[in-house]
Amino acid sequence: MNALKKYGFSGLIALSAISILTMLLWFLIGHHFKTPHSFGNDSFSRSALGHSVFLEALERAGHTVERSKFQTSTQLQNVDLVILAEPYIQPKTTERTDEARQVLASGKPTLLVAPKRWGSPASLEDKHIARQGLEETTDVKYAVETLLQVDSTVTRTAATDCGDVTILDAQFVASDGFRPTGPCPAILTHRDHIWVLSDPDIIANHMLDSQDAQELALSIVNNITGPNATILVDETVHGHIQRPSLGELLTEPPLVWVVIHFFILFLFAGWAGLGRFGPGLAPLGPQEPGKALLIQNTSELLSYSGHQGLILKRYWEMMISDLKNHFQLTGNEAEVLQSLDKIIHARGLDWQIHALKERVDSLSDLRTSRPSRKITSTVRSIFQMRSQLIQAQHRNPS
Repeated sequence: MNALKKYGFSGLIALSAISILTMLLWFLIGHHFKTPHSFGNDSFSRSALGHSVFLEALERAGHTVERSKFQTSTQLQNVDLVILAEPYIQPKTTERTDEARQVLASGKPTLLVAPKRWGSPASLEDKHIARQGLEETTDVKYAVETLLQVDSTVTRTAATDCGDVTILDAQFVASDGFRPTGPCPAILTHRDHIWVLSDPDIIANHMLDSQDAQELALSIVNNITGPNATILVDETVHGHIQRPSLGELLTEPPLVWVVIHFFILFLFAGWAGLGRFGPGLAPLGPQEPGKALLIQNTSELLSYSGHQGLILKRYWEMMISDLKNHFQLTGNEAEVLQSLDKIIHARGLDWQIHALKERVDSLSDLRTSRPSRKITSTVRSIFQMRSQLIQAQHRNPS
């Protein structure tokens, strides 16, 4: 707190400026340091059947790779090639089927890796794939030819074993039927902007275990797009859509730095306000200047409303209750008044409490907005009686 008093808020402003500059710097270069997730769709993408190695090779080759996990068809602007990596196409998954159809119908160059495998989510965490296996050949053909309306398709991965793959083994051929072109991979073309990858899946992680295999996979993209292309890869593997989540975004760079920034500001704001808190204030003494006017205005408002008699009765009840508690009396109102009358005579005071009570009762039904001298004098008498009773007790406790 002493530092805050010495430097004012300059330190807080400087810290905020540094935090904001750091956040802006991360927005500009942070994507170079961001590592993929180890869960959800990325976990499958980095497995043997995924395609993360191929995507990293594309980035090293100078291509710009954008990953999509949701609504790929809305992200096609300024894209040179779209890679649909085994989209989950089934009659019941209309959302994924319609999404793939929109991508293929967009006119953008598209490399389709046919959906040759199926996967089911884990019961405890639906972002993880618990079980997977090869689709039947007839199901693959139905998904590609009927649902996606693409004539070219591929055989099952287990049907062919190419061994070591070289660049010379790649073939760009035109095919309109469900026929493998040979024992090694080929790129089957359908229309002028759609390419279907034949088996085995030469861009899968388990196929890219050698330099030749990676060069072969890169040559496919280079033949389609040329160098330094922008490639959008649909990583929604086997229908596991990762919908946008604000909660997840706030815990990931760069937005996590915004959260930390506001948290630091909150801490410093609390620290700056600590000086406003401290020990409790001392009890107020006699009436301070200025309150008399407030009391006078309040009394005038109550008087103007015509409730003077009601206020007088409430004031009487409050004073009697106060005296009852002070002298520790018991009983109903009549018994309390009788006890107070005895105390008055024992103290040698000249007050007729029953007469005062009758006066209060007679004035309690008064309804007037004009000042009443009778009410004023009665209030003064009640106050004086109470004060004298208490003072007399202090002088003579017995």
